[in-house]
Amino acid sequence: MCQSTCKHRACTKDNHCCHDQCLGGCTDPSTPSKCVACRNLMHQRTCVEKCPLGHYTFKGWRCVSFAFCQELHNQCKQGKGSDCYEYVIHNGACIPECPSGYTTMNSTTLNCTPCAGLCPKVCMGLKTVDSVTAAQALRGCTVLNGSMVINIRGGNNIAAELEANLGQLEEITGYLMVRRSYALVSLSFLRKLKLIRGETQEVGNYSFYALDNQNLRQLWDWSKHKLTILQGRLFFHYNSKLCMAEIRKMEEVTATKELHTKNDIAVKTNGDQASCENEVLKFTQVRTLSDKIIIRWEPFWPPDFRDLLGFMVLYKEAPYKNVTEFDGQDACGSNSWVIADVDPPLRATEGKDQPEPGHLIHPLKPWTQYAIFVKTLLSASDEHEVHGAKSEIIYVRTNATKPSVPLDPISSSNSSSQIILKWKPPTDPNGNITHYLVFCQKQPEDNDLYKFDYCQKGMKLPSRAPTHLDNEEEQKWNQTDEPGHGSRCCACPKTDTQLKKEAEESEYRKTFENYLHNEVFEIRPSRRRRSAVGVANGTLPHFLTTPPGPAQRLHHPKPKGGGEQQAAPHRPLQGVDRHLQPPPLHQLPDRDPRLQPPDRELAMQHGGLRQRPHHARGKSR
Repeated sequence: MCQSTCKHRACTKDNHCCHDQCLGGCTDPSTPSKCVACRNLMHQRTCVEKCPLGHYTFKGWRCVSFAFCQELHNQCKQGKGSDCYEYVIHNGACIPECPSGYTTMNSTTLNCTPCAGLCPKVCMGLKTVDSVTAAQALRGCTVLNGSMVINIRGGNNIAAELEANLGQLEEITGYLMVRRSYALVSLSFLRKLKLIRGETQEVGNYSFYALDNQNLRQLWDWSKHKLTILQGRLFFHYNSKLCMAEIRKMEEVTATKELHTKNDIAVKTNGDQASCENEVLKFTQVRTLSDKIIIRWEPFWPPDFRDLLGFMVLYKEAPYKNVTEFDGQDACGSNSWVIADVDPPLRATEGKDQPEPGHLIHPLKPWTQYAIFVKTLLSASDEHEVHGAKSEIIYVRTNATKPSVPLDPISSSNSSSQIILKWKPPTDPNGNITHYLVFCQKQPEDNDLYKFDYCQKGMKLPSRAPTHLDNEEEQKWNQTDEPGHGSRCCACPKTDTQLKKEAEESEYRKTFENYLHNEVFEIRPSRRRRSAVGVANGTLPHFLTTPPGPAQRLHHPKPKGGGEQQAAPHRPLQGVDRHLQPPPLHQLPDRDPRLQPPDRELAMQHGGLRQRPHHARGKSR
């Protein structure tokens, strides 16, 4: 054991205290380079308190140089290690990756800098997207340190899935290839792609490669999308529905027009099955209601009017004015637009003007912005080229209307003259809600409070609460048709509240009947044999009142059947008890003794059944 004077309990075999930076022991007490273990960090086999300038903590126990950390970073970036990390420098340490909220913007300094908003996510390697599952593996990637090959031939809801998983991608360091993706109509699902570096290229020095995409009609909406290609050329072949104007526009935006050669872009195999030269349809009338939009547009007729099959009106909800024609569309049937077919109008004749085509769009949501456009539907002809027409996308908002009711109103009183009322906004505001109207009305006094038996049910006041039906199915279940011969409806089932109330009422009646028996009636202590008449008279309950007087006993018939009945001893009544004397038993109306006693109000109102006051509760025998 080391001496208690040795710091950190570190000493030599001879019990000499070690250097202050040593931990667990040492071989030479005079130097920190002979420690068994270091208390803080190790630098060049010497224990130190912190790393010297130009060196960084590595794995929490030793100091390394900047060159060492940069070599680890470059090895992983160049793909030499299968399971490696691009080491960076943060807070004086060489760590595998930047902490949350930081990113590495410079591969030279390796420093982590705070993110402006969401931090980028770097994905590595050559990625082939041939299914929804493969796209989901790239969810959230903002930078692809490699190349991407898209080869989607089919699937469900392809456009929405690709946008959800690849929509955050902003940069590709290699090339982008779209090959035989028959399900794609547009590349707009790569809505944030801004840079293709072209550091690695497809054979032929191509950084963008589009081959044999039979349904590809749009690359991006170039009026809103900007794309930069630093190195490499464009390649377009056998994209039969992709117009050359779309390809030329990409050349202008990416500044690669001067780089391509003769065979890079095939004029004959791109757009050969598309109607690429479209006229512009102009709207002449747009009227709005709360749930309808009426639109009309200029007449359009191709050179051969028989080629016009009709018009297509496409519309959908658009909270923001950033919608493109091919958003949410794919060749497998998915489409975010609602399509309405409109027949061609009648042609102008002598004496009749050409009517304008139009359409009534309904039903719509009140106070909701919709994107709308119209395009022609033409028949294909092998003899001549047919050019159609298409309108620009317009944004129309429906009118406001009455909002739905506010939700969950709660009222409370904090004083004798104030009521606080709170509620939640309505589910469907149907417009901009500027204020609420609160109506109040004085209610008459509730007489039920005075009839409430607080002795039996406690001091809990009765309350009224609105009944809320949980769902639509419960509403249907509780709706009963009028009874009839043809009706198959039955009575509505009782709710839990009704069943509980009935159980409480039944228990209350039982308790009251027991109370009536115990307080009003007295069981005769002795039972003797009686005749049929005697039994009938003898089984009448004995009242807790004054026994009949001498004059009344003279007229009382004796029981038949041999059994003599003795009168119970009694004391003369005075005061209030005299008024509780019932009529003679023989003057009471005949009644079956097996009947239940009357309810509380009848017992209190009966001439001979007056309940004894609580201050005179003596029993008479």
